[in-house]
Amino acid sequence: MRKICSMIIACFFVCSLLAGCGGSNKISPPFSVEERTGYTAEEAISLFEDAGFINISTETVSTISSSKIGKVDMVTIDGSYTFGKYSSFAPDVPVVISYYVELERTAPQDENPDQRYADRLDYTLEQYTSMKAALIACGVTENDVKAVARIGSHEACLVLGNYSFTINFNNDYECVQICNADAVFYEAGEVLLLISEYIK
Repeated sequence: MRKICSMIIACFFVCSLLAGCGGSNKISPPFSVEERTGYTAEEAISLFEDAGFINISTETVSTISSSKIGKVDMVTIDGSYTFGKYSSFAPDVPVVISYYVELERTAPQDENPDQRYADRLDYTLEQYTSMKAALIACGVTENDVKAVARIGSHEACLVLGNYSFTINFNNDYECVQICNADAVFYEAGEVLLLISEYIK
């Protein structure tokens, strides 16, 4: 009877051991979520692989901070942002390690300076360049053209020293005339008198 009892107990013990060995294949993460920031992405990946995790992927997060580049931003295990060193997971649950990379800075596109001055006058670029071409043809410097002031959609004014000049546009917003009280300097695409000579 004692032998039978001993055998039953022994069988139960062995079965328990076998069940324990075969029934639990859970593993724990190498660090808690709070400890993630102390690692680089490469270190974190290596640690999770060593711990037995087999479904590891990465994501990147852009940063302008050079001290963060390559460092772990966040780790999720099976979609969870909260885990400790003693949490248990199956080896094949998804582990996503996001880490910082340098923000790619795109070179600013060169702005057309004429567009900036056209916007200031509330003119289209075509209207501004038409006026600019006419003034330069009359001997006005490109720098002085920037001093043009808007009077309306069809009229502008340029003051050079003691002299004032009116610039007129047609309905297509093309510069058709530059004049003052004394003379017409530009009309219908032709230079009649150089402003540069007039103001000497």
